[in-house]
Amino acid sequence: MGLARAFFTGIARAQHDDVVRTALAEGFAKTRAPIAQLLGLGDDQPGQDAAGLVLAMFHGLLLQTLLDPSLEIDTRRMTPAQRRLRDALPA
Repeated sequence: MGLARAFFTGIARAQHDDVVRTALAEGFAKTRAPIAQLLGLGDDQPGQDAAGLVLAMFHGLLLQTLLDPSLEIDTRRMTPAQRRLRDALPA
């Protein structure tokens, strides 16, 4: 979890450091298209936006798990949780 802790330290530092903020923002921007491609979300703007939502969910879950390991959603629970979310969201 050392890398994850370093990542969140960088996030906290970014609001005070233009170099760190720029590097993180560029990293997020460069990551969206490959994630969209990997997940078959499309290569258009909505696909990249969907990839941004996936990244946000990943980072949020990572932070929750760092704060309290019991908050981890393991693979056994992930599919039912995704199904529940999909069913709850408007089409």
